Amino acid sequence: MPVSSSEPRIRVLPPEAVDRIAAGEVVERPSSVVKELVENSLDAGARSVIIRLEDGGRRRIQVGDDGHGMSPAEIRLALERHATSKIRSIDDLARLRSLGFRGEALPSIAAVSRMEIVSREPSADFAWRVRVEGGRVVADQAAAGPPGTTVTVDDLFFNTPARRKYLRRPATELDRIVDLVHGLALASPGTRFRLEHGSRLLFSTSGSGDVLDAAAAVLGADTAAGLLVGADQRGEPGAPFRRLEVWAGLPSAARAGRQFQFFIVNGRAVRSDRLRAALERPYRRLLPLHRYPVAVVRLEVDPAAVDVNVHPSKQEIRLDREREVADALQALVHRLLARADLAPRVTLSPRAPALGAAGVREAAQVTPLVDGLPGRPQGQGPRQGPAAGGAEAAGPGLVREQAAPYHEAPGEAHGRPRFADLRILGQVDLTYLVAEGPEGLCIIDQHAAHERVVFEQLLGRGPGGPPPRQALAVPLTLELDAAAMERWRRHRHRLPQFGFVTEEFGPRAVMVREVPLLYRRPAGAPELLDLLDALGDAAEPDPEALEADLAQRTTAACRTAVKARDPLTADEARHLLRLLDGCRNPYTCPHGRPTLLVMRLGELERHFKRIM
Repeated sequence: MPVSSSEPRIRVLPPEAVDRIAAGEVVERPSSVVKELVENSLDAGARSVIIRLEDGGRRRIQVGDDGHGMSPAEIRLALERHATSKIRSIDDLARLRSLGFRGEALPSIAAVSRMEIVSREPSADFAWRVRVEGGRVVADQAAAGPPGTTVTVDDLFFNTPARRKYLRRPATELDRIVDLVHGLALASPGTRFRLEHGSRLLFSTSGSGDVLDAAAAVLGADTAAGLLVGADQRGEPGAPFRRLEVWAGLPSAARAGRQFQFFIVNGRAVRSDRLRAALERPYRRLLPLHRYPVAVVRLEVDPAAVDVNVHPSKQEIRLDREREVADALQALVHRLLARADLAPRVTLSPRAPALGAAGVREAAQVTPLVDGLPGRPQGQGPRQGPAAGGAEAAGPGLVREQAAPYHEAPGEAHGRPRFADLRILGQVDLTYLVAEGPEGLCIIDQHAAHERVVFEQLLGRGPGGPPPRQALAVPLTLELDAAAMERWRRHRHRLPQFGFVTEEFGPRAVMVREVPLLYRRPAGAPELLDLLDALGDAAEPDPEALEADLAQRTTAACRTAVKARDPLTADEARHLLRLLDGCRNPYTCPHGRPTLLVMRLGELERHFKRIM
C-alpha cells in the first residue's frame, strides 16, 4: 500500500539504537574494552594500571588507575557520545598526542554491559560512583575510593545475545587481552602494569621507563638480554621521521607466530603490514619457514604526518612517508644482524638421560682429525674415491681452491668471531665438527655449513668472489614457457654474476654456454630455472627477497654439499671453516637451520660441579 506523506520513510534513529550500533563498531570483544579503558587511564596520566579479569573478560573486566580522576559532572558527561577532553576542534586531529579522541568508548561499552565508574580527583574529599546498565543510569552517588578511576564492566553483551554467542572460548579471549596489554606496556614503559585473571597474576611491569625492563616482562629475561638495540635519528627538517628505535631478537629467539612483534608510533601500539614486512625481510635468510622474529619497534614522527583516524580500533594508521620509514627500518635491522654473533648458545638439561639409558641411541663415535685421511671408527670400510694425494684428495666435495683466496664478505663480518680461529678437535658421528672457541665448545653441522657456502656461491657472492664458470662442450638448449622467457629477457644481463652465460635461441628457447661450477658438479637446467623464478618479474629484484625465494626453490646446495657421515681430514675441516667465514650469513643453512651451536665454558663447569 502507498506510504502516507505524513509518515516519512527516512527517520532519525532513537538514541538507544544509535548507541547499540556504535557499540558494534567500537566494542568487538573483551580485548576491545580493555584497550579503550587502559588508553583512557594512560591519557589521564596514570603511573599505575591494574587490570582484573574473570572468565577471559566475558564475566568481568576491571581497570583501575591512579590518574587525575574525574568530578561527578565529568563522569556524567563522559557517558555522552562524542564528549572528550582530548581535542577541541578538527584542527587538533592533525597534531594528536593522546591515545583517545573520539569520545565513543565509554558510552559504547555502557550500551552493551553493566558498567560502573568510580572516580576521585586528588583534591576531592570523596569519590563518585555512576552505574549504567544497557545504557541506562541506575546509580549516581557518592562513594569511597582512592584518587584515580576504576571502571568495572560486567556481563559484556548481556543485552545482545547474538554478539555474546560468538565470543571465543575464555582462554582465546584471554590470549587476545594478554597480547594487547603487552603492546600497551611496551608503548608506555614508564607506567606500572599488572594483569590478573581470577586469583592468578599473569603479567606485571616495573614502570621504570626502560623499554628493556618492559621487554623482559613481555618476552622473558633471556630473550630480552639478547636483543640487538639500534637507533636512527633524523633531526633535519623534512625527514620522514624524528627517531626510529629497534630492539631486535636473535634468530634463535624466533617464534611460531607474530604476537611478539610490537610496533609503536608516537606512543601508540599499532599494526602495519609494511613495517612488519620491513622488519622480517632481513631475517628471511636466517629463519626456517613459519618462524618469525621477535622485536620492538618505536617510531617518533611529526603528529601531522600520521593519521590514526582510520579505523574504530585506532590500531591501524597511515604514515605520510611510510615507504621511506620501512626502508630505514629494514636497513637498521640488517645492520644489527650483520654485526652480531648469531651462533645459538645451548644449555644442558639437568634431566638429560645418562649415556646408555633406555631409549638413547648407541653412542656416536668421536673421530680425531689428522692431516690426510681421517681416522675411522672400528668396522668402517675404506672411503670410496680417488687415492690420497690425487686431484680429489681434499675430500668429498671440498676441493681446495688454489686460485680462490679467502676473502671476508665486505661490511658484513665486522665485530663477529671468526670460524677460522676455532681449534678443531674432532668429528662426532662423522657429521659434526667439534672445536674449541673463546667461549667454550663449538659444534658445527658440516652439511649445513657446507650447504651455506655452496648456496652463497650460487647467489654469486661466495667466498673468493663469483663462482667459477665451466664452459659446456655441448651447449645446453632450454625450451622456456612464455613467462620464464620474459624473465630471462628481463634479467639476462644479471645471469653472468650467478655463473650462467646464455643467449637467445629462438622465440621460446635459450642456449646455455657456461654454467657455475659447484663443488661436486656443474650447475644445470634446474638451477637456472630456479634462479629465473626467484628473480621474478621486478626490474630490480630485492637481494633479501631473492635469497629467501631461491632458498625455498633450489636444492642444488643441499645435493652438492658434504653430507652427514662423510669423513673429513683436518685440512678439509679447516678449509670449510675458512669458507664459512667468507659467507655473509655463516650461522644458518639456506633453510634456516643452524650451522653452529656454542656451549659456554661456564655451562660445562656447572654440570661438572666445578662451579655451583
